[in-house]
Amino acid sequence: KEQDLTTAIELGIYKHKQHKALRESRRQLETILKSIGDPVITTDIHGLVTFLNVAAQVITGWSEDDIIGKPVQQIFNLNDPRTFERLPCPIIQAIETGNSVWLDGRFLLTRKDGSTLSVGDCVAPIKDENGTVQGAVLIFQDMTWFEQAEQRTRMNTEELQRSNQDLASFATTASHDLQEPLRKVIAFGDLMKRSDANLDEQQQD
Repeated sequence: KEQDLTTAIELGIYKHKQHKALRESRRQLETILKSIGDPVITTDIHGLVTFLNVAAQVITGWSEDDIIGKPVQQIFNLNDPRTFERLPCPIIQAIETGNSVWLDGRFLLTRKDGSTLSVGDCVAPIKDENGTVQGAVLIFQDMTWFEQAEQRTRMNTEELQRSNQDLASFATTASHDLQEPLRKVIAFGDLMKRSDANLDEQQQD
């Protein structure tokens, strides 16, 4: 019927506009994520990688072609910097618990070539309008510069402490060296006063 046909056409046009708006929104989101300076990785509900920006590719050594659709554990492995033990994957934790996971310390990320890098990160679950977890997004940072700054600060502090010790030692030595001749002057002066009682006021001074 004409009315049913009209309704079907209007519904089709509406769905087309919705899909177009959704695609545009997705493109904008991907553009934003690609432009972010910090590495970003997103996964689906199963922990399979759906996106990683250029910064994440540079730090991890993995390209989009290598890792899209693969388990995130393949690209993001963390180890304890003290014991080098493998740590639970924070992305899987965020998906399973539905809560954000903060790793405040610095952990070692194993890159594709086997080298390690100090990183700190935060993972948040991706939820739909009903609060159902759909995946997770990971934003992390290369903490190497921070550790280098800490090391420089520590070296500067140690150097300052050594300098202060040397200065204190010099001050003690200088004080002793300056006081010694003064003691002799005072001692000889007292000796002169005692040996000759006929000194006038000017001579005593």
